[in-house]
Amino acid sequence: LIVIVVVLITTVGLYFGAALNIGEGCVISESYEVNYEYVKKILVQNEILMENFDYEPKICEPRKLALIWLAEDSVENDTNFEEHALIRRFSLALFFLSLINSNIFWYEKRGWLSHDDECDWFGVICDERREEVIGLDIPKNGLKDNIPSEIPFLSKLSLLRFTSNTISGTIPTEIGALTELASLLLGQNTISGTIPSEIGLLRNLKDLYLDINTISGTIPTELLLLAKLRRLIVSKNQIHGTIPSMVVNLTQTGIGPWSSLKYFKALNNTLTGKIPNEIENLRKLKDLVLSNNKLTGSIPTTIGMLTSISTLELKGNRLVDSIPSEIGSLQEMIILDVSENLLVGSIPTYLGNCQRLE
Repeated sequence: LIVIVVVLITTVGLYFGAALNIGEGCVISESYEVNYEYVKKILVQNEILMENFDYEPKICEPRKLALIWLAEDSVENDTNFEEHALIRRFSLALFFLSLINSNIFWYEKRGWLSHDDECDWFGVICDERREEVIGLDIPKNGLKDNIPSEIPFLSKLSLLRFTSNTISGTIPTEIGALTELASLLLGQNTISGTIPSEIGLLRNLKDLYLDINTISGTIPTELLLLAKLRRLIVSKNQIHGTIPSMVVNLTQTGIGPWSSLKYFKALNNTLTGKIPNEIENLRKLKDLVLSNNKLTGSIPTTIGMLTSISTLELKGNRLVDSIPSEIGSLQEMIILDVSENLLVGSIPTYLGNCQRLE
């Protein structure tokens, strides 16, 4: 514990230099006070910070540290950042400092909290004009703490990829404010809690990976609002409840729920109930993997309408009756696994129509 504290203090000192009097707690040095108040005023005016958030001067917390760094950064850079740039740099600093207990273990943190352009920081993706941060791509990098609720301050994000880390805590509900987000990739972490219904507000979302975590609760029906969703991967969690029914309730654009979905993988959970008959509406579906759940009822005949499907895995459930003949019309199917269920009858001859079946 003593070693960790010493390393943390050393790390903070490296990032803040003369701007922070570590020996006096979280107190800014006099030479940076004017800039601190200037930057704070801008962030308060833009409703990024509350006026009195730093009422206790000696308490160090990520927002205070991010503000101190930004004050020091603008002085050392000898630059008067315009408001948008200040907010962008503050938001990134806040993201990094929210992980202050783990970022010393990041395998790569090149550029973070340096005076370099933030578009050159490791894992930060900017648009072609280098005016907006559009992605944070930091997989397999030793991230260990919570995703900060302030991440929507980076409002133009289209990619968040933090796969294969050890991120804990819950997915912040504020993530629903990232309306341009197209890929939310959080698989292979230790995230708990439930899938926030606010994810249903991300109408540009195409890829949602939450697999191999400890997420519980149900699959929110709000996810059916994601008409552009192509990949929904929630395997190996503790998700229960039923599969949302894809009710044919067309939007104003004439696009039905999950009409773009190609990959739906939810194996190794505790899903119950029947596979909904409305599964037939997912005409672009290529992979349907629901193995090792507690699904009941029969395999719906409407599954024969999924003519693009190549993988159908329903192993290890409580499905009854026989394999429907309609499966014989799935000409693109390569993998079919319905073992370890309560099915009756022999292997149907009509599966011979699936010539690509392995």
